[in-house]
Amino acid sequence: MRKEASLHSVLRVGRCPKTQKRKMSRNNLDKVLKRIEKSEEKSLKILFKQRKDLLKALEDNERLIETKLTRGASPQENKLEQEIDKLTKVIAVLQGSTVPRSGPSITKTLPTFLRRHFPAPPPPIYTPL
Repeated sequence: MRKEASLHSVLRVGRCPKTQKRKMSRNNLDKVLKRIEKSEEKSLKILFKQRKDLLKALEDNERLIETKLTRGASPQENKLEQEIDKLTKVIAVLQGSTVPRSGPSITKTLPTFLRRHFPAPPPPIYTPL
């Protein structure tokens, strides 16, 4: 009797359980697709807003660069550049010239047990003219 009742109920409704599952799965797929579309729309809005903000920031940066270039150097920057130039000249002079040392040589200032590691420089050779 139960089998007949279930067959009767299936025939009366006009649906079998498989088609009902298919329809339910289609409905679920439609819902999932709608959610995906909504999330894509939100992400597109966010991307457009970010693009707009980036373009605005680029314009601001270009404007700042132009003002810096047209304004020129400040007095503090000029002083620093002058000091740098002076110091580079001093370094060039010091590197280019060998200043003779006045005072005792290294070997005379060292203790005797260390003198063997630092031999005395040979005396200068004088040639008659």
